[in-house]
Amino acid sequence: MGNILQIRNVDPLAGGKVEVSAPAPDLPSQGYTAIVRRGTQKNPFLGPDGWQQVEHAFVALESRIDGDRLLLVFGPDLVDNALRDEDVVELMIPELSAKDVVVWNGITRTVTLSDVEQKAGPVTRDVTGGAGGGADQVEEEPEEEIEEPEPDDDAGDMVSEPDPEPVVQEEPETKSSLRWVLILIPILLLIGAGGWYFFGMEQSPDEEQAQETTDDTGDAEAEAATEDGTEGEEDIAEADETEEAVAPDPEPEPEPAPELSTYEQGLAALEDGECDAARNLISRAIGEGSGEAALLMAEQQDSVGFEACMTETANDIRALSHYAMACEKGVEGAKEKLDLLEADLKKRSDEGNVTASEVLRVAFPKAREACS
Repeated sequence: MGNILQIRNVDPLAGGKVEVSAPAPDLPSQGYTAIVRRGTQKNPFLGPDGWQQVEHAFVALESRIDGDRLLLVFGPDLVDNALRDEDVVELMIPELSAKDVVVWNGITRTVTLSDVEQKAGPVTRDVTGGAGGGADQVEEEPEEEIEEPEPDDDAGDMVSEPDPEPVVQEEPETKSSLRWVLILIPILLLIGAGGWYFFGMEQSPDEEQAQETTDDTGDAEAEAATEDGTEGEEDIAEADETEEAVAPDPEPEPEPAPELSTYEQGLAALEDGECDAARNLISRAIGEGSGEAALLMAEQQDSVGFEACMTETANDIRALSHYAMACEKGVEGAKEKLDLLEADLKKRSDEGNVTASEVLRVAFPKAREACS
């Protein structure tokens, strides 16, 4: 996106290629390479397996002249690497002695399509139509095997038999002696009841007095037991009332401490100097829609007073994106932070800083609209 080098997405559908446009040389060369560098002291160069400490040259797959521009196409070894959208990097073409700051954005990575399994089609057979007739092709669907149920070995052994006829048992004839027994039983019962009445009703005076004494004693004991029981219940009730009056009120349970939100956990991790944990928690909070987390991430990515912790390098484009989110969420202080970044970018742009000029042109208008 600079004045010297420009990048373009070559194949949005298949991906894996990027075109670099540079001023055409007077004497074209056969081989061109590109070196990618970011603004950090630790692992500043892009290598085959990501960021590394020494520079690496990516070889162009093809090159051609289009008017006054040289077009170079680089493949998946560069595109499918550690570069991400909105990364601001320095791109160098050593063979042209050209370098420029570009914003890596909208370059499609290689798209991999999964294989689709082909299903077996219908079976084709030839049918001859008789003498002089042609052969017709008839498609037959594959026949499915039908499993027949196995015969039950026990089925042949089961033979239904008729129900047996009920056997009627005849009652034996009543003997004549049984009639005499039935006649004598009531007579004997009457005699026994009369004797019991005659001898049982007569009772001596001593026995009657003893019986009355026993009854009186039982009544007195019952009354005493009733009075004792009533007094015992009254004592228990009084004791319960006393205990209730003396027992202290239970102490209220302490309220549980409020659970920290994801943003608060990330802020605490940042204050403790745990940069990786803070970055993960704040990123998660941003995904949950936290405007406070977006403002904190913007402050960490902002080039004004940058200190590496949650990010290794400053990235004003991403900072502007997070400032815009914080403003949309109505977070206090987001607009003021955006104004400070704008003033710093304009100052650097006036001093000839190409990166600051591109950030103001490409990314700043959207953030200003969100915060207006």
